[in-house]
Amino acid sequence: PGSRALLVRTYLASNQPARALEAVQPLLASPQAADPSTQLLIAETYLANGQLKAASQHFDVASKSPQQQRLAQVRMGQIALASGDLAGGIRQLEEVTAQEGAPIQADLALIAGYTRSGDSAKALQVAQALVAKQPKSAMAYQVLGAVHGSRREYAAARTAFEKALAIDGAYLPAAAGLAQLDLAD
Repeated sequence: PGSRALLVRTYLASNQPARALEAVQPLLASPQAADPSTQLLIAETYLANGQLKAASQHFDVASKSPQQQRLAQVRMGQIALASGDLAGGIRQLEEVTAQEGAPIQADLALIAGYTRSGDSAKALQVAQALVAKQPKSAMAYQVLGAVHGSRREYAAARTAFEKALAIDGAYLPAAAGLAQLDLAD
């Protein structure tokens, strides 16, 4: 089962979801399938193949485990957003981000959910909280800059992108954000 799981992860990492789905099938029938980390892997495989219902079922099982709970909840929130259930997805992601040590994926998905729902004020609050949680992360400042840009707060966006590049001078998304602002000017 360990080798099989590694093979599935390799296929997922190399953007071969159909092969990952084929490779995961023996795990479904094995005793290893009861393991929460295996459930999470199975769910990720279904998600990569666009099978949202099956992915949700396996994420739900994985979320019962304290070790996998947060990541599974993030994925279920993302699935809800992708399925058009903005309110449900946002609610799920808000629960995760409120927890101590929440994964950054929860913050990013929540920002995306608020942006899709047109609530840029809440998206900005989450982006600012992300920067407070990770003040040495170029990515956190880049996300803050993107949110400011979506709100047409170009000076604040520029400041955030510049801060991201001060942290990591090779961080391409922040450089691209600055370039977009320069082109708009």
